[in-house]
Formats: sequence, structure tokens, C-alpha cells
Amino acid sequence: LHKNAKLLAVKPMDCVLRVKNDAWRNLDLRDYIVGGAIDGNGLASCLVLDRCWGYRLSNLKLFNPKKYGLVAGKGVVELDASGVYVLTRKHGLSGNTGIYACGGDNHFTDIFVLDCTIGVRSKGASNRFTRIHVWGGSLPRRTPDEVPEMLIDSVSFWIEGHSNLLRDCYSDTGGTGFLIDGAW
Repeated sequence: LHKNAKLLAVKPMDCVLRVKNDAWRNLDLRDYIVGGAIDGNGLASCLVLDRCWGYRLSNLKLFNPKKYGLVAGKGVVELDASGVYVLTRKHGLSGNTGIYACGGDNHFTDIFVLDCTIGVRSKGASNRFTRIHVWGGSLPRRTPDEVPEMLIDSVSFWIEGHSNLLRDCYSDTGGTGFLIDGAW
């Protein structure tokens, strides 16, 4: 996508962009999305990947996800995601997740997730997270006298799958920094 390209949800829907690729049958490797922005606009998840093998994401901005910024589904393996920026600036999106990794053997690097209730959630196995910075806090005030909306019960990194590796990952102002839940 051109760096100024933007896909924007204008009505409620499941997701703005879903990539469904039967890579296991076609062995279609190294497809990619580079650049641009996907804005859920508080009405939709931003990007959902299904059954992608060897996919690449880079320099991509994901804004205002209703439920998820990026979903790497169960059939997603060997995803290389770098330079992804997830940001929530709309009110009323409590409970959303920046990155949800269900697949395995994926690598997420140099990613920022700001103001999502769950920064990164990994249910998949053998995912690598390198230089991920999750920052939770308050959303901008709509009026000067409004009390800021805080991210209640926020978790920066929620790890459920086994053999996940986190290196140089940072949790800023999340209610819980790292939640290890049933990983073995």
C-alpha cells in the first residue's frame, strides 16, 4: 500500500481486511502487506490473517480496533511482522486487543501497541516477540473538565501458548505487565 493509503471502516463489520490464503495447498509463500493504515474506526477489527504461511507485514498502522488490531489465526505460521503500530484513540473500545497470535512459529518485532486493553495475547506456540513496546494509559479528554478514560484491567502481554520467547519487550502502565496463563 502507498504509505498514505488508508482503509477505513464506515459501518459495523467483523474486520476491515481479512486475508484468507490456502497456502498449505498452493505453497504460495512470502505474500506481504507493506505500508498504509487500516482503521477499524471503533466499528471493526483491523486485520485478520487466516491460513497464511510465510506472510510478511511491515510499516503498517492499525487504528481504533473494536476487538482486534491484528489477528494471526490458528493456520498462520512463519508470519514476519515488523514495524507495526497499533493505536486506539477512540473512546468506548475497552476490552480490545492489539495483537492476537493464535498460530505458531511467527516473529513479531519492533512493534508498538498503544492504549489497547490487551496489548499482545499469544495462544499459539513458539512465537517470538522482540522489541515489543506496549503502552497503556488514558485516552485524550473530550472536554477540558472530563475525567480521562483509563484502561481498566489492562494486560500488556498475556501468554497462554507454550514455548513463546519474549526479548526486549516492555510494558508501560498496564494494570498487569506479563500474565503467564497455563503456558507450559
